[in-house]
Amino acid sequence: MVTLSSTLIEQPDLYRFNQLQTNQFMIVNDGVMGGKSKSELIINNTSATFSGVVSTENNGGFASVRILWPFNAEDSEGKQLLSIKVNGDGHQYQLRLRTNNSFDGAAYRHTFDTLKGQDTVVTVPLEAFKATFRGRELSDQPALEFGNVKQMGILIAEKQTGPFIIKLNELSLH
Repeated sequence: MVTLSSTLIEQPDLYRFNQLQTNQFMIVNDGVMGGKSKSELIINNTSATFSGVVSTENNGGFASVRILWPFNAEDSEGKQLLSIKVNGDGHQYQLRLRTNNSFDGAAYRHTFDTLKGQDTVVTVPLEAFKATFRGRELSDQPALEFGNVKQMGILIAEKQTGPFIIKLNELSLH
């Protein structure tokens, strides 16, 4: 079960996205396959803002940012819930976790909705993440463990064309 609320659960391992450095993230848009979507990540005193424009021109239609996993394996072991506090725009996004540092390959995905202009905490159980590759679910991947995660990402797709903006505030494990 996934829950939405306006507060984080008490005492989690907590990461604030305003701590990000420019060498800790990478923008990956549909330009890798000829698309025209554009995006950027801007870090300020309180959050990291991922914004841009999604275009389906040239068979495109997605924008994403990948971020180095901020928790070490020791601190992630045994955790069963992930919470992310965002301020959204009413679009649907994917939270994507990768267990390797390669550019391509499987990702564990969870889709969530945002509320326009409102802080929302999305709490996701470990087992709710589904292994995928280029949008297709995979059945041959091992179960996800937060201790094995190397990268996390935020992706907007599913033909949601036009401007988007989502502020990433905090990430926590419980």
